[in-house]
Amino acid sequence: MEITLQVIDEQNEVEEKHFSVPFVPASTMLAYFEIEEKIENKKQLKPSEIKLYVDLIVKTFRNQFTAEEFFDGVPSHQLMGVITEFILSINKDPYADKKGEPSGERQKTVN
Repeated sequence: MEITLQVIDEQNEVEEKHFSVPFVPASTMLAYFEIEEKIENKKQLKPSEIKLYVDLIVKTFRNQFTAEEFFDGVPSHQLMGVITEFILSINKDPYADKKGEPSGERQKTVN
C-alpha cells in the first residue's frame, strides 16, 4: 500500500513524499471495524471521526508520518478521497497483480 503526501519546502515549492508498507496487517482491518462501530452517520463524519481514520492510516504506515503531517500533506479537497481510497485498499491483496487477479480483490475460498 502506498500514500503520497505533499510537503511545502522553504521556497514554497510543493514536494511529494511517497510512503509505503508491504501489506496491510489484519490489525488494521480489526481497527477499521471498531471505528465503523463508533460512527453515527457515515455520510456526515464529525472531525473526531475523521481523526480516527487518520490515526489508523498513520498506524498502518508504521508512523512514517504523523497525523499532523498527513493533514498538512493532503489538499483539503482530496481529504475524503484519500481516506476512502485507504479504506477500500484495506481488503485488497497487494500481490494480486502477480497472481493475475483482475481487481486486486482477494479471491474468496469456499470450504
